[in-house]
Amino acid sequence: MPKSGTQRGKRLPAKRSDVQQVEVVKETIQLSVSQANDLRNQIKKLHTGMNLGCVELGKMLTVVCDGEVKDKGRVYRTWGFDSFQNYCERELGMSRSKGYDLICLSRQSDAGILSPKEVESIGWAKVVKLLPLINDGSITKQNISKWLKTIEDKSFEEVRKITHLAQLKAQEKRAEQGEDEEVEEEEVEDEEDAAGVTASTRAAGKSSVVKQTSAQISPEEVYNLHVPLYKDQWANAQLALKKAENVTGSDKIPWLMDCIFTNFLSEGFSTKEQALEVMCQRIERAFSVKLIAMHDKSQQVVFGERIVKLLQASGKREK
Repeated sequence: MPKSGTQRGKRLPAKRSDVQQVEVVKETIQLSVSQANDLRNQIKKLHTGMNLGCVELGKMLTVVCDGEVKDKGRVYRTWGFDSFQNYCERELGMSRSKGYDLICLSRQSDAGILSPKEVESIGWAKVVKLLPLINDGSITKQNISKWLKTIEDKSFEEVRKITHLAQLKAQEKRAEQGEDEEVEEEEVEDEEDAAGVTASTRAAGKSSVVKQTSAQISPEEVYNLHVPLYKDQWANAQLALKKAENVTGSDKIPWLMDCIFTNFLSEGFSTKEQALEVMCQRIERAFSVKLIAMHDKSQQVVFGERIVKLLQASGKREK
């Protein structure tokens, strides 16, 4: 007899009323040998297109992962594979996580969040990055269109950054609302054979025990800054980033740059002349020196006129 809170070797997280649980589908898909073989051939053909029919491929992979052939066990075992992972890697040349991503896409399509046409148009690899936000409730039917429009023309790396920032924002909201508790889930001894725990649940991963955020998260634009620097400029940038890291306690470059930019904008100057005066005054205080600055072309004194006059007066007295 399995212990309380277990399912044939799988220890489930403690049930809590405030945790969003993914529904466990216990009904096993039954196939005949011929149906299983037909499915295998269809997957091989569909896999060559990937973007074209990736949602349909996800549905088929769900059957491969969860389905059984009568009196022979799991579908992939009847094909000579001892796990879903081995099937994905050896038959399709993809990782197990990629297979689960496609299963997740098909699940969200069945739920009406995503349509196969949208996934194929934008590209499954970019749409997959939205799944964690869909699973925690940050993206819903109400705002999915806005998200899809945002990522449509973005590169994969830009989409990754946008969704990462959104996940951080969702975490902050949950923390503010006291909802950021984690429920630990112990490893499954035989993941492929855990009774009642289907691919749709495993594919969701930790999302099965993450409480949904109380508010939808809107996508934010992410911009890339590529600037070539000379050696001394690079050294200054490194020093500034290190100082910002010590002040903020963060090692996230975008946040550190934002801190540096904000500090510069808070300075009490708004023109080049004011900036020069402030910087020269700082150097004078820091090194106990007096500076005279001249325009490199006109030779006009732009800082330190008082010092120039004192030097001129001193020179006249000496004569």
